[in-house]
Amino acid sequence: MQSLKIRLELNDKQKTLALQHAGVARHAYNWGLDVCNKAFENKEKRPTSIDLHKKLVAEVKKKYSWYYEVSKCAPQQALRDLDTSFQRFLKKVSKYPTFKKKGRKDSFYLEGNIEIKNNRIKLPIVNIQPSKKKVEKIVFIWKVILKSKIIVSNYLFLGG
Repeated sequence: MQSLKIRLELNDKQKTLALQHAGVARHAYNWGLDVCNKAFENKEKRPTSIDLHKKLVAEVKKKYSWYYEVSKCAPQQALRDLDTSFQRFLKKVSKYPTFKKKGRKDSFYLEGNIEIKNNRIKLPIVNIQPSKKKVEKIVFIWKVILKSKIIVSNYLFLGG
């Protein structure tokens, strides 16, 4: 499978929305890590990403209404990533997971309705127009990709 990284040019509203998604993903990851840390301290079984997501919906989303302003995929995938981090740690492949900090490798995932039409990439959250050459290069690749990682920095990058 081929991967491609595309720089997307966003207006201010789109940048804000992308940063909100990254913030929710970071918050969900850090919240999940805190729950797992407390479970380890109490010598309890570490919750899975599914357990964490159920708890997130029951407790956190009621407390923080801004979770409803973004796609549900951002916090779900962040909790899956946390689960993967713990699995890698337990296999001694990587270090113990650490808390994420704002502005350092901010990213989030989106799944589903990613369309390319009329030189536009339509993501579930924004409608973006990259250069025509970039669109032509990626049309065949996006038919294969089911989910996309969005990397937020000074620019927004779409990668598969």
